[in-house]
Amino acid sequence: MTGSRMLRRALVLGGLFAVLAVVGSVAWATTSASAKFVACARKSGGALRLVAAAKDCRKTERAVIWSANGQPGPRGPAGPKGAAGQDGADGLDGVDGLDGDDGDDGLDGLDGLDGAPGPASEPKWHYVFKTTTADPSTTTSVFSDACTSPLPPQAVNGGYKLTSAAAAFVRVISTAPEGIGATASRWEVQFENTSGSPQPVTVWVLCATGTAG
Repeated sequence: MTGSRMLRRALVLGGLFAVLAVVGSVAWATTSASAKFVACARKSGGALRLVAAAKDCRKTERAVIWSANGQPGPRGPAGPKGAAGQDGADGLDGVDGLDGDDGDDGLDGLDGLDGAPGPASEPKWHYVFKTTTADPSTTTSVFSDACTSPLPPQAVNGGYKLTSAAAAFVRVISTAPEGIGATASRWEVQFENTSGSPQPVTVWVLCATGTAG
């Protein structure tokens, strides 16, 4: 019975460590001083953008907040009380040792050399914008510029922006990352331009690339 319980506990702990590793690799909206994610979702299109607080959302957006920490699990049952151990016998008092002679003062050490400056930290998140045009009278896929970083970048969100004039002729068919998971480095938006002339469009991507805490 005890061996089976220990095996189940080891499996549960192994699964927990695997989940924590995945969560740690995409811990993308919080900082060490925060316990929640805050984003603004466009009422039209649903595109997200990360913000510091819900008050930063515009009238055309609604705040989305979710906790970074799950609910604590139920408390386990108390284990059986162990038997009281026997009192040990008092040991004999040791003999006091003689006081040693005072040692000589040591020489002052040499000053160490200045260390090399450390690498500059970078933000965990940054946006990349690209403004171009949607071809006339057709459906066009427009890609953002790629995320770049000393570390492998990842496109975690993206979206688009249209001028009021272009919005009368341009309809969005789809918006998604180019690739899956860690392979995505650009954002793709598919526009349908019903006018006979090119229309200006802006595509953006949110990159997760940084090493700052």
